[in-house]
Amino acid sequence: MRRLRGEALRHGVAAERGAALETIQSLESPLELRAAVRILEGEGMGGNLVHGERDVRKALFTALARDEAFGHAELVRHALKGDDAVSLLARDLLPEELSPQALAVVESGLRSSRELHINRAAMIASAHTAAALIPALIDAQFEERSAGGRGDEAWIAIGQRTAYIAGYVPVLGDGSGALQPIPGILYEGSLLRIMESAVVIYRTEVHRSLAMVIERTTGQPAPPLGFDRDQWLAWYQREYPALVQAFAEEKSESDAAAVDTVTVPARSDA
Repeated sequence: MRRLRGEALRHGVAAERGAALETIQSLESPLELRAAVRILEGEGMGGNLVHGERDVRKALFTALARDEAFGHAELVRHALKGDDAVSLLARDLLPEELSPQALAVVESGLRSSRELHINRAAMIASAHTAAALIPALIDAQFEERSAGGRGDEAWIAIGQRTAYIAGYVPVLGDGSGALQPIPGILYEGSLLRIMESAVVIYRTEVHRSLAMVIERTTGQPAPPLGFDRDQWLAWYQREYPALVQAFAEEKSESDAAAVDTVTVPARSDA
């Protein structure tokens, strides 16, 4: 793989490059795929061909799409952390039903410290109707962060400033005199001392993804619980399983009725 990267992909002619891309696309074993990802991404030394060259990216991702464990998990990783072009291709090649390894990466993305990764993880969860990720989506839609640190966080002055003449300084000249005014400033208002603060984040993208997953797995709109984590978790534990079971039974009966329906051709008098 290092030889393919250094010779065929970097300095080879069109035929050699095409053969190298076919070799990458035909990789199957997890060991081969791991090596390909590590080497084509530059092994931490720069020159990331996966991000920089479209044909290399497509060949590698096509090979990853055939492997349910490592391959699908890697596609999710690129979908979460890659640039727009990388993320889009990785999402397009993901299967309709994600493997447990891929779901674990999505769940990790929902706990990320970066908002972009969280929103992308929520997008993947809703696109693939990942019911197993509902608890993680509930947790991710709302977050409260403390600023932390020591000492005061801010001083805020609120009020108005008024100028006045505080005094005069005599100025004497040849046969003349004058007074130079000394300006003063008067502040009136309040001084706020911020000792503690908290940041509350409401992630509407995650909230919408949660609602979509619930609607697709229960056949009913999501409950209007807003961003209340405790109410969501209580609803998920008490009501969600019964809704899923009822929806599955209704769908099964509908499918059975469709199979039992017999179409009788119209009789012709001819």
